[in-house]
Amino acid sequence: MMNDICIDIDYSQIYKNGQKIGGDVFLLDRSPGSNVITATLSDGLGSGVKASVLATLTSHMANKLSFSPIDLSHSAEIIMDTLPVDRDKGISYSTFTIAKVAFSDDKSFINVELVEYDNPESLRFSDTEPVAWSRTSTKLRRKSAIKEEIVHTSSFDMKMGDRLIFFSDGVAQAGVGLGALPGTDTEVLPSVKPRLGEWGTSNVRDFIHDQLRKDPHINSRDLARAIVTEAYKRDGYKANDDITCAVMSVRKPDRVMLVTGAPRSRESDRQLGEMIRNFDGRVIVCGGTTAKIVARELKKDVKADRSPSGSLPP
Repeated sequence: MMNDICIDIDYSQIYKNGQKIGGDVFLLDRSPGSNVITATLSDGLGSGVKASVLATLTSHMANKLSFSPIDLSHSAEIIMDTLPVDRDKGISYSTFTIAKVAFSDDKSFINVELVEYDNPESLRFSDTEPVAWSRTSTKLRRKSAIKEEIVHTSSFDMKMGDRLIFFSDGVAQAGVGLGALPGTDTEVLPSVKPRLGEWGTSNVRDFIHDQLRKDPHINSRDLARAIVTEAYKRDGYKANDDITCAVMSVRKPDRVMLVTGAPRSRESDRQLGEMIRNFDGRVIVCGGTTAKIVARELKKDVKADRSPSGSLPP
């Protein structure tokens, strides 16, 4: 019997304008044979190769430590103590958000441990509505740091219809210095007053709220892509920073039936047609003969798209 609950985690990213490598790194991993998934988003200071190296180091450290017996908040301290600090700015060379997801075999129990360091505040939604939750803030003082640094930790359960969204500052700060978009009231929103044109986390929350009301069943990839695309638009289609967004959704899985090869005997054609007709999900039919049989049994026309496309084989 197939499980009716899936944990859908995906992300979308656009590099900073002029860069061929991203300074944001998203890493998703599952320990073999375990019911634990770790999703990490790290933002390296600056952009390009240097930022990418630091973000990659951070995300892989977080990944390894998350699967160890060490407490996740302690793991965050280890990462911060390992990372170098910028001499001039006195800040870490990399920020991070770590989501450690533990679940039962049937996914009736899903728990998330979340650690956030210097990335924009993560967002949660239940169905289409935003959710507020408590975080524990811990002040850390590294020997090499000029100022105190704060790590936010939280733990919560997720159920069907819940979402967790986290992103880099390329999303929250999209549009900085560009002013308001034509036809919007961005300039009067309190959340963006400190920095002209900045989208701001509260406005990102409102955007997600609107997207979920329009399409409550949107998958994680499409929602992440919509958020990143909107941020890119607010940057005037020239990304001022790496723009990255990750989404975790608890939803019903998408069902797919792949039909390839005609039945051995003509007597089985009707059975094949009934299987396809009664299937609740998407059906992919491969092969001209099979397509003709399916069309005949379902009393539907098959139209071949012979237009040339660079993304599909002939």
